[in-house]
Amino acid sequence: MYHIRNMFKKSIYPNMLDAHPPFQIDGNFGICSAICEALMQSHTGEIVLIPAIPKEWEKGEVKGFITRNGEKISFKWENGKADRI
Repeated sequence: MYHIRNMFKKSIYPNMLDAHPPFQIDGNFGICSAICEALMQSHTGEIVLIPAIPKEWEKGEVKGFITRNGEKISFKWENGKADRI
């Protein structure tokens, strides 16, 4: 969670673009990718929801995630338990 918090505090502008001149697209996509991987992983062929969420994210919801095999899923979680919606 330290790195995600630090990224938002020091390295991302309010418009969500990376704050490192010259413009660095890997910073923009990198943080998005890290957050997505914390919420869902599917690289082994199995869909795993919330495999690495920080404890600070007690509850939440995502809509329209696309797995590596192209399946579109939405889910919510609370207290470490995820449910597809």
